[in-house]
Formats: sequence, structure tokens, C-alpha cells
Amino acid sequence: MLTMTEAFASAVVAVAPVLILIGVVEISLSGRRFQASYSEYADLVERRVALIPSNDADDAESARREIDRLYANAPRIRNPLGTLAVFAVWLGVAMCQYEAFSRAMKWLGTPDAGPNAGDARFCFLALSFGLSWAAMLPLVQLMTSHLRIFKRTRRAQRQLDAFLDATDSAHEPTQSPRS
Repeated sequence: MLTMTEAFASAVVAVAPVLILIGVVEISLSGRRFQASYSEYADLVERRVALIPSNDADDAESARREIDRLYANAPRIRNPLGTLAVFAVWLGVAMCQYEAFSRAMKWLGTPDAGPNAGDARFCFLALSFGLSWAAMLPLVQLMTSHLRIFKRTRRAQRQLDAFLDATDSAHEPTQSPRS
């Protein structure tokens, strides 16, 4: 049975902020990667639109085609719901860590605080979940990025094979029907 002790509460007070910091860094890096990928395309579109003279409909239509091509080549968010889920879990982890930190600090700050099994259990579960999430998320992200690259490579290989098959069949001599 878990009980809140000075050593246990001190460990919670030391570990919980580290997990919050890991979450903040992870979310910040994800936001920067997202911004870097999409700001390049936004800059290209803005520069192209700025070049359109206000009275030239042909140039405007040409610009629209170029912008459509830019958007077609822009990186896609693989799964917006997945991204939101990761952020939501990090928010939940951070809130649990903060609550564990607060409970441990309150326990440490209470003179002659007795063992509190409820707080100890909550802190244990919060830290266990936070540490598991902090350890597993990078592994899952690494695995999914490798799978995405593998999928892209396989798709490109199939396209190349189809192109070569079509090219080979186009160069094969056709037989004329014999009478």
C-alpha cells in the first residue's frame, strides 16, 4: 500500500515539473516544425499574389494556377485528429503532474502530516502515466515516421514500375495482322 512519506513527496516534487517541461518542449517543437513547413508555402503564395497587376485578368488566372500547384505540393497534416489527440494527452499529463506536484507540496508543507494513501496513489499514477507517455511518444513518432517513409518509397517504386511497364509496352513492336 502506498503512503505519502517525505521521501515520496520529495520525489514527486522533483519529477513532476520535469515531466511538465518535457511536454512544453515537445509541444513547442511540434509547433515550430508545423510553422516552418507551412510558412514557406504561405510566403510563396503571398509573393506570387503581390506580383499580380490589378488590371490583368490573364496574369491573375496564371497566378491562380501557380498557387493551386503550390498548395498541391504543400506538406499535408497527416492526421489532424491525431495531432490534436497528442496535444490533448500532453495537456492531461501536464495537468496531472501539476496536481501531483501541488498535492506533494501541500503534504510537505503541512506540519505533522500523516500518511495519505489517496494522495500517494494519485501521485504514483500521475507520475507513472507521465513517464510512460514521455518515453513512449518519441518511439511511436519514430516508428510512424519510418512507416510513412517506407510507404512513400513503395508508392514511388510502384509508380516507376508502372511507368516502365507502359514505356516498354509502347516500344514493343506491334504485329500486323496477317491475311
